[in-house]
Amino acid sequence: VAVFGTPYTQKTKGYAIFGQANYSLTDRLTATLGLRWSADDKDFDYRSTAEGSIVLLESKQSKTFSDWSGRLGLRYEVNDDVNVYATYSRGYKAGGFFGGLATTPEELEPYDNETLDAYEVGVKSELFDRRVRLNMSAFYYDYQNQQVFAQALRNGLTVLVLDNAASSKVYGAEADLTARPTENLSITAGLSLLNAKYGEYESDGDDFTDNRLPQSPKVTFNAAVNYTFPLASGASIVTSADAAYSSKIYFDNSNAERLSQDGVWIAGAQASWRSPDTSIEAGVFARNVFNEDYFVSISNIDSLGQDLLTYNKPRSLGVFLRYHY
Repeated sequence: VAVFGTPYTQKTKGYAIFGQANYSLTDRLTATLGLRWSADDKDFDYRSTAEGSIVLLESKQSKTFSDWSGRLGLRYEVNDDVNVYATYSRGYKAGGFFGGLATTPEELEPYDNETLDAYEVGVKSELFDRRVRLNMSAFYYDYQNQQVFAQALRNGLTVLVLDNAASSKVYGAEADLTARPTENLSITAGLSLLNAKYGEYESDGDDFTDNRLPQSPKVTFNAAVNYTFPLASGASIVTSADAAYSSKIYFDNSNAERLSQDGVWIAGAQASWRSPDTSIEAGVFARNVFNEDYFVSISNIDSLGQDLLTYNKPRSLGVFLRYHY
């Protein structure tokens, strides 16, 4: 129909002053205090054109986005191999101007700072003569004015917009384990449990309140086993197998079923020869061994009545050669 363009420039100058201090309350208890003030001066120059020369919309704006952030923490050493900690952190992501396709000046109004209050408690440990490393944590994130990408239908066109969700709450727990039962065998595993939902959030007449955040699986798990076979020459054969799981995710704020991916398992394997001085390694690998098909992204283009689907990489087999220096 026509050639449209939205050329724009956005220039940012950032300033910050910050400091952090650790203080030993006792031989085993350490307190941490950090504080930062940041500011971003942003200048925005936007033009929307048709056929290269017809100006549809112009906007020049400037604004400074600033805020405080910081960290407060306590760490207690139970013994030389175990410590527990608790932290509170406050951070923010500066606001700005979104240079997408706009048809009215109101659509070019700046979006606000996103702020996050994060609470975390956890334990870090090395057990059984340091053959096992176990780290566990639980966290709670409270977002305000969260910056969220969304798709909207404006004047018959599907456009991408960036605005502030009212709030969202994210909480969960994580654990990761590294074990070396023998000198040649190592095992790693990780588990994450997540609950991530918007609070009150409306955008362009759509209500996303209490919906799950995009790309936020409730459960993720990964594990890998590595075994090294020493050879008489001093070289070695290194083998590994790994697996990962991700539960159902949504790709859109609406949580529409057609814009989602069910849980999926992925597995891989690798074997290599490593020189005596470990400088040269050559081997073979397999990725997505069982050739699972799944979506890595889905974009809904409502104005065309279509969804844009992006699939994962299929099973791949290959060889590699590494040189460490």
